[in-house]
Amino acid sequence: KNELAKIEEERKNWVAKLEAEKQQKKDAAASELLGSVKNGGTDLDLKVRRLYQVNNFGVYNSDCARPFPQGITTEAEFVSDHSVLRPATIFLISHSNSMLYTYTLKDAENFKYDPKVIYTMLTILNDKLYVCDKASFSAATKTSDKTTFTFVQMPMDFTDAEELRKKLGV
Repeated sequence: KNELAKIEEERKNWVAKLEAEKQQKKDAAASELLGSVKNGGTDLDLKVRRLYQVNNFGVYNSDCARPFPQGITTEAEFVSDHSVLRPATIFLISHSNSMLYTYTLKDAENFKYDPKVIYTMLTILNDKLYVCDKASFSAATKTSDKTTFTFVQMPMDFTDAEELRKKLGV
């Protein structure tokens, strides 16, 4: 019995060590994003992708053979404070199946999403991070020819990777 207890204790220690290493990798990736955003980094698109990859989201790019979500196809318009945003890249995050889809501004002309799925969108413009959260996405203004999604600039008041993850809903 004593030998079994020792083996079990070793197993628990290894599991704890592996979990700590996994969390450390996630924190490092998120901290890298945090530092880049706060320092006005120019490669925020890559940082956002990396944050979601580390958190086990599937990542599909607009030039990938994988399809965009099935469902509604609409022309998408992105606004913030009543101004139209024209970002080069838009990230559509599906919370239902942990997927990150990457759209270009050109893709926004035929923007696809499933109305039964919960989404958040992120975009980067002039080194500022903008978010269209779950509630704003669901409340998007729909007309016969387009859907308008409202974004807010994300305040840079987070202090660590965990707080950033919470704000992004990861």
